[in-house]
Amino acid sequence: MLWFFFTAYGQAPDVSYEHVRTAADCVLEARPKTHHARASLRATCAWSEVDPAVLSKMVTTYSTYTDWLWPLKECRVIREEESRTLVYQRQKIAPLSDREVLLWMSQSDQGGTTQVTWHAATEEPLELQPGSVRTPVNKGMWSIQAAPSGGSHVVHEIEVDAGGVPVPAFLMDWIRQRGLLSILKDVRRQAAQKK
Repeated sequence: MLWFFFTAYGQAPDVSYEHVRTAADCVLEARPKTHHARASLRATCAWSEVDPAVLSKMVTTYSTYTDWLWPLKECRVIREEESRTLVYQRQKIAPLSDREVLLWMSQSDQGGTTQVTWHAATEEPLELQPGSVRTPVNKGMWSIQAAPSGGSHVVHEIEVDAGGVPVPAFLMDWIRQRGLLSILKDVRRQAAQKK
């Protein structure tokens, strides 16, 4: 699923994001409430104990996302094309209905940076399981590179509209921010254990 400042890498902060909090060696940012993509979150993390090659392998092996993304209960590759892969995901966060989505996922490795990007494949047919809701918006990115002082510099962005019955904005903001930090901590722990 995914944020923060790039001053250590010589880039100016993105003014279209606002600082939310700093935790677990990550800076969490969100779009302003007036932004059309206000559900978008970004995390920028410095994980000194995480090997960037290990983390890169995790995020580029799409079928194993259920191993390290706790909301995912099912994830499988549907089809591979020349420059992208169609991936099915089913997410469960009680007490909400399951969310299902097809994603076009792409990866690149340039200049020592591994990047995975995705967006919802809304044009592809999807037969939902009973009681599930199709996620209309799910897009984001992982960017991983070796940090100059060792370990990994990680940027994760995510924007999701889960669909279904509207949830109050303040509650969704809390779920997204807490959920994102929980995911980042899990990803960090599992990547560090795979040394």
